[in-house]
Amino acid sequence: PSHPPQAGTSLYGSDLFSLHWEHSELINLNRALKKFVCSNVVKEALKQGVMQTALSGLLAAVALPSTLLSISNAIDNTWSVCVERADKAALLLAEVLKDGWHGDRPVTLVGYSLGARLIFKCLLELERLQCVGIVENAILISAPVSERVSDWTRARKVVAGRLVNVHSSKDWVIGILRRVQAPQSGVAGLRAVNLPGVENCDVTRLISQHWDIPRLIPEIIELL
Repeated sequence: PSHPPQAGTSLYGSDLFSLHWEHSELINLNRALKKFVCSNVVKEALKQGVMQTALSGLLAAVALPSTLLSISNAIDNTWSVCVERADKAALLLAEVLKDGWHGDRPVTLVGYSLGARLIFKCLLELERLQCVGIVENAILISAPVSERVSDWTRARKVVAGRLVNVHSSKDWVIGILRRVQAPQSGVAGLRAVNLPGVENCDVTRLISQHWDIPRLIPEIIELL
């Protein structure tokens, strides 16, 4: 659920820091997700291509097979808790950055999955606080956030350099969880965000499942 900075992930020769937040809750979510992925119903759905159909953008969560919905509902509570904690941690991170605890240098924020959501919500809070010039770059990998243009426009305002949405159409784990939670909203971690100023990097060829992301972060960064 959380990983220390890895060799080869240094950006622009800068120092690296890892944000640790709600470790126990993320461990619980990781276990629940692995149990979900290993269920016989999910395995059969993968074989039949149901997941890719569900994430094609043509179907909402309500169109998923009822058996998949019932299983995903079993982890919905754990997921919802972690989403809430990520959003709260985002507000704290925004305050820390605003108060300059990181020093005088601008920062580059990199996160995946709920970590990417935390960063996105942090950017929205910085925009609300009218704090511009603190964040130089932000890289969001497989972010379970809305692709709503109005939100991304706000995030873009506080990023001086690059705002990158790294997405994979094969990451059906965040796709299903996000769609069950907000079925009417597209998922930025699955496809490109259509907004000038937001860079989109499609890593579908690299990521075959959600668990691939941590070990592939150096390679993803290298692509950017």
